[in-house]
Amino acid sequence: MSKDHPSRRPTQYDVARLAGVSQSAVSKVLNDPASASIPAETRQRILKAVEIVGYQPNVLARSLRVGKTHMLGLIVPDSANPFFAELGKHMEEAAYRQGYSVILCNTGGDPDRESFYTDTLLRQQVDGVIFVAGGNQANCLNQALERQIPVVVVDRDLPDCAVDTVLLDNFQGGLLATRHLLALGHRRIGCIAGPSNVTPSAERVLGYKAALGEYGIAVDDALIRQGNFQLESGWKRAHEILGQAPRPTALFACNDLMAVGALRAAA
Repeated sequence: MSKDHPSRRPTQYDVARLAGVSQSAVSKVLNDPASASIPAETRQRILKAVEIVGYQPNVLARSLRVGKTHMLGLIVPDSANPFFAELGKHMEEAAYRQGYSVILCNTGGDPDRESFYTDTLLRQQVDGVIFVAGGNQANCLNQALERQIPVVVVDRDLPDCAVDTVLLDNFQGGLLATRHLLALGHRRIGCIAGPSNVTPSAERVLGYKAALGEYGIAVDDALIRQGNFQLESGWKRAHEILGQAPRPTALFACNDLMAVGALRAAA
């Protein structure tokens, strides 16, 4: 709070006076922390002055003025899943380095929640939305695209949508994992798949089948069981597969949590 006027809120003028710079310089730093037009030493002096006087920018007013909020929306199906947690961590770190904050939304795989969070983020006027292993709801993507909000979809191939995507080679992953087990001498290999309507899971299963074909092994559909990417389903499906005769000697699980469940079932 300004020492001269303890009853009023600090202003950019107070920051500029303490830092010994113009108000326009203060405005530039606050509106664009990564701006190259302000020398690093000056920027640090301004930010220190902001801290000393206790200046709090009006985020809404600033976003209306510059057309940016420096906020990104990150929508994931399960924030407790180690894969999504790790991915979100690195996304947040990358955003922070560029002066952005990230709003994390966990849908639990529920399309209604995905729609709700999409609408919420757009009302918050985020500068972009990242859908991780989601974005299958065309209306969610269209809501953002109609407002000209940049969208990136991670780990989902959406050929009918004009959005940027970051994809994993899931077929190759299933192929390499199964080849590894085959190279170890296993010939009766069970597969714990994810939901059949989820593209990454379907592609991993195709990789599994292709590897068996390379070794001249016919696919036994009884050894392929569908889980839901959760630990408990991995445990249940592993028990079902391992209970067959002759007993499989190896298992391929289509995600980490189901693999943990399978390990517990096999112990």
